Amino acid sequence: MSKNHEKVHPIIELEFKYTYHFPILESIVAIMLFMAATRGIAVGNASVWLELCLGSQWDGSRLIERYYAFLEGGTLAYAMALSSLISVFVLLIPALTAFSLARSFEDGTLQTLLSYPLSRSRILLTKVAMILLLTCIPAMVLALAAVYIYIPGGIQFLPFLALSVAFSVFVLVVTSVGILISLISKRTMPSAAAGMLGWTGALAIVSMDIVPESIKRVINPVAIITESIRGEANTLLTWEIAGSLWGSFIVGIAIFVLGILTFERMEV
Repeated sequence: MSKNHEKVHPIIELEFKYTYHFPILESIVAIMLFMAATRGIAVGNASVWLELCLGSQWDGSRLIERYYAFLEGGTLAYAMALSSLISVFVLLIPALTAFSLARSFEDGTLQTLLSYPLSRSRILLTKVAMILLLTCIPAMVLALAAVYIYIPGGIQFLPFLALSVAFSVFVLVVTSVGILISLISKRTMPSAAAGMLGWTGALAIVSMDIVPESIKRVINPVAIITESIRGEANTLLTWEIAGSLWGSFIVGIAIFVLGILTFERMEV
């Protein structure tokens, strides 16, 4: 067993014992699978199915058009699945950060962790990494699986990559904000409520026309890419979308660093 694994093992063990015990972890997977499957099926109903038309009436150009429409249908299903999960994650992740960090102030778990030879930044990094691994990756995998089950064999790589990066960055921002709120509040219910209400309100506000597009792209980068796939925005992978991804990533990292600095200086 490596030294790094030995250092973080107590944190992981306590997290699974007190934060992600049954049925919390199973419920997370069930919610993501249900939302991903329903959105994939809904978009799949409107997709174009590929038909191989061999014979004297075979039309190669028409077949190619249908094939690309098929790929676009699968990609749109994946985009819509992730977009629908955003509304769930702005409620789920603040609750997880509150139960993982704020509750550890209340029940003394954090004092137990600090008794180990672990730095505070390592404790916080491990908690954030677990939230990202237990939410972001399963969500993308289950959404992709739902699309492939219903629309087998087709999805565009570059939009898939952009959507996956955008969703990961969005989860990072929500998690970082939740961590900072939990550190400031140190109480479970107020932290969870503040995160849920704050993000629900933020997503509602950025959907208004009066909000500048640059702010919309930073707060919800998945939306701009989904709009591009649906033909409601500019061409995918332009400098605007790249700026949206980088902007969200920088904001997420900045808030997380602020959380680490706050945690390093506070009394427990």
